[in-house]
Amino acid sequence: MSTQNIRLCVFLGNPGRQYRDTRHNAGYLLAAYHPDFSGETWRTKFHADYLEVRSARSGVGYTAIRPTGFMNRSGVSVSEAATFFRISPEEMLVIHDDVELPFGRIGFRRGGGMAGHKGLRDISTRTGSQNYARLRIGISRPQSGPVQAHVLGRFNSHEQAALPELLEAASELFDDVLAQRVQTATDRTVFDF
Repeated sequence: MSTQNIRLCVFLGNPGRQYRDTRHNAGYLLAAYHPDFSGETWRTKFHADYLEVRSARSGVGYTAIRPTGFMNRSGVSVSEAATFFRISPEEMLVIHDDVELPFGRIGFRRGGGMAGHKGLRDISTRTGSQNYARLRIGISRPQSGPVQAHVLGRFNSHEQAALPELLEAASELFDDVLAQRVQTATDRTVFDF
């Protein structure tokens, strides 16, 4: 299916100050960074913050949501918004962190597995489909220690310094997907870390 049909963009993260600026909140971080949302007041509905937006860069209209429940319950917000706006999973783009991509890489694909991501698992379960598009922001797999502690941990100082460049590249990929300039799976290296 063509990317022209993206109508719902889901920015994943966990609510609360303790999760702010953590790796798992890569979706929230992109929503905070992207110029489409600058100065906008998010409304609350669907157990989420949401906006109806016309992209300044691509001219495409879409609905953006940031689920306000915990990551492993993201599907509640997504299924409610999709039902309300009559949006199929094939018309959704989910923006999330990915431990399978190294920090410094971003990717796009349609469908696929969940790679242990509980937010994606809940979205797939509640929508009955894995056929939604994903914009993946690499956070790397930890060299040692549990994955959960890594994803819920804050970016180290080197990552923090590089984050604006990564978010700018993710923002550009987001716009390319909306404008149909990217329709097939792709990974982009922003920098080697």
